[in-house]
Amino acid sequence: MVLYDVNCLVPRGFWQFLLFLFFFFPMAFPARGDLTLTAPDAFSPQVLQWHPARLGSATLRLMIARSSVEKAKGLMFRPSLNPDEGMLFCYSQPQPMVFWMKNTLIPLDVIFFDRTLTICDKIEGMKPGNGLPDHLLPRYPCKTDAQYALELPVGSIKRLEIRHGMTLEISLPLLFTVDP
Repeated sequence: MVLYDVNCLVPRGFWQFLLFLFFFFPMAFPARGDLTLTAPDAFSPQVLQWHPARLGSATLRLMIARSSVEKAKGLMFRPSLNPDEGMLFCYSQPQPMVFWMKNTLIPLDVIFFDRTLTICDKIEGMKPGNGLPDHLLPRYPCKTDAQYALELPVGSIKRLEIRHGMTLEISLPLLFTVDP
């Protein structure tokens, strides 16, 4: 006993159209490794250009975060840093600064600089905050207004014998900020 005649329920050519979509449409758009239809991975470390700098007798390679987006992502999701690598956060003027380690996988030291790139404060041993809810993340405030902050691998302040009054040497045109 036949309850429905399928040909009466669908428009003419419907089955041919479905066959076309199923068999031929995928061939028109082959899968390619370089073709991406999704947004960049929000859980990957950001990639910024490396720039040379000097702090005391140490030569460093720094990524420079100038825009609010670059500063917000910082060193999130980065699995490691070489001992001579870090990220310099640039602001347009001295201001109060408080750092946290949201989605950061590695422990860090942070060094704060005034507008002349002279060290005005430093914090050793900021702990990774990956997986912690925002309200449980420790805050690491600078004791004075600063215009720049440099994150380095934990232990760098001791290893490089960093002290107040030292000056960061870096090409000044690199320090402009994108945001007001």
